[in-house]
Amino acid sequence: MVGVRYAYTQASGDMLHGTDTASDHEVVENGCVPSTCSMTPSKMQMNMYMLDIMYAPADWLTLMVMPMYMSHDMTMRPLSGASHSEGHDHAAVDMTMPMEHDEHAHTGSHSHGTEGWGDTTFGPMVKLAEGPGYHFHTGLMFSAPTGSVDKTMGGVFTHYGMQPGSGTWDFLPSLTYSAAPIG
Repeated sequence: MVGVRYAYTQASGDMLHGTDTASDHEVVENGCVPSTCSMTPSKMQMNMYMLDIMYAPADWLTLMVMPMYMSHDMTMRPLSGASHSEGHDHAAVDMTMPMEHDEHAHTGSHSHGTEGWGDTTFGPMVKLAEGPGYHFHTGLMFSAPTGSVDKTMGGVFTHYGMQPGSGTWDFLPSLTYSAAPIG
């Protein structure tokens, strides 16, 4: 079986500290310690296109490979009260925040994005039990770090939330039980 999946996510709104809204002043004074930061995200979007490739060599076993292509976009705005001086020390700037192509361009609202192949999920799904009206199976999936973790903007690494890959091998086990009323 071959299938295609698409997922879209968007996040926007206030910066939070726990469940409370954090003001720009609170973020500037407390949120970037020990570094300084001058920007905050105002909107983030992610598009994921996944190819599902499945093969069942037996009725109790399905082998799966799922490569994906990712795109991320972020809109940033300046934090009120942050220092936007032209002579700021780049060593004191929070390097997890993306920067534009020159040292002065990141002081105003802007958008940036990354895209590329993401991590690849693969592994078996194994039927554990099946009967009248129910199915029970496990997934013993792994995620291989095939996606990039070194995307840059103007020579500075873009933070990990905007990278297509994770950079790690991950074990993604699952158990699924489904039942339908008998009758």
